[in-house]
Amino acid sequence: MSEKPGEAEQRAQRIARELAALRQRGLSALSISTHNQAAAELAELIPLAQAHAERLDRLWDERGSVKRLLLDVLAAFGSEPEYEDDAGLIYSLFFYKDSDRVAPGELLRQARDRLNVERTKFRTDYQNPAFLSFARFLVGWIDRKAAARDQRGVDTAGELGQAALTFSRNDLTSLFETLVRDENRSDIAKLAALVGRLYSSHELIPLVEIMRRRSLHEQVDAILREAVASMDIYGLIDLVELFYKEGWRLDTLISAIAAFRSAEDVAVILSVIGDRKEAAELKRQSEAVRAAAKEPEQQLPELNDEVAS
Repeated sequence: MSEKPGEAEQRAQRIARELAALRQRGLSALSISTHNQAAAELAELIPLAQAHAERLDRLWDERGSVKRLLLDVLAAFGSEPEYEDDAGLIYSLFFYKDSDRVAPGELLRQARDRLNVERTKFRTDYQNPAFLSFARFLVGWIDRKAAARDQRGVDTAGELGQAALTFSRNDLTSLFETLVRDENRSDIAKLAALVGRLYSSHELIPLVEIMRRRSLHEQVDAILREAVASMDIYGLIDLVELFYKEGWRLDTLISAIAAFRSAEDVAVILSVIGDRKEAAELKRQSEAVRAAAKEPEQQLPELNDEVAS
C-alpha cells in the first residue's frame, strides 16, 4: 500500500539518518557489538533488505543483504541523470576501492578530498542531501519495481525472469553470451523480451553500451524492439532523446516505432526528432507499415524540403 506523502517523507528522513549512522561504522562492522559500540539499529533498512532478499530468493545474511539492497538501488538511483552525482558520492562512502579493508573515516576523508571541501561543508552540503535524496528514492523502490512489471505485463517467474530482474548489466551480458554460444535461440528471445519490458529508458542505455562492446548486436536490437513496443510514450521519448545524446544511430528504434506504435505516437516522435534526417525515414516506414496493413490513412506532419530530400 502506498504511503501518504507526509509519511513517506518522514520515513525517508529516518532512512537518511540510518545511512549516516551506517556510514560512520561501515558495512563491514554492521553486526559487530563491542563494549563501546552496539550493533547498528537499522529499523528501516533491515526490513527493506529482508524483503529484497526474499524477492531475489537469496538466503538472509544481514551484512550481505543490506549491501545487496544498497548496490541494487544505487544502480537504479544512479541511472537517473539528476541523481548521478549523489549516487557516485554514496558509492564512494560505502564501496569505494577495498571498502571492506578501509576504515569508514578514511573513506570519508577520501571523498572530502576529491571534492576539496572541509568536514562541516561536506556533511551539510554534500553527504546529508545525497543521503536524503537516496532515501526518498529508496522509499517504495521495491513496490515501484513490482508495479512497473505489472503495468508492462512482465512475468518474472523462472530463472530467466529472475536474471532479467536481478542480474547486474555485466552478468546479464554474460548470460546472453552463454545463450548465444549455446545457440539457444528460444531463451535468447525470452530474455530479450523480459529485459526490454523491465528496463527503463535510462537503464537500457548502459546495458546497450556494454552489449554492443561485446558484439551482441542482434540481441540489443531484440531488446530495443521489445522496449519500443511496450514503453509508454514518455519512456519512448526519453529513449529517443538519450540515443541522440549518446550520438547513436536510430535505425532499430525507427523501424520498431514504425512497426509497433500508433500513428499518434509516430507523430509525437516526429516532433521530438524535428528536422533531423531520421524524420523522413520514420515517416516513410510508418506510412509503408500502415499501407501494408490497410489502415485508414492519418496525416503525419509535413517535412521541410531539406529533411525530405
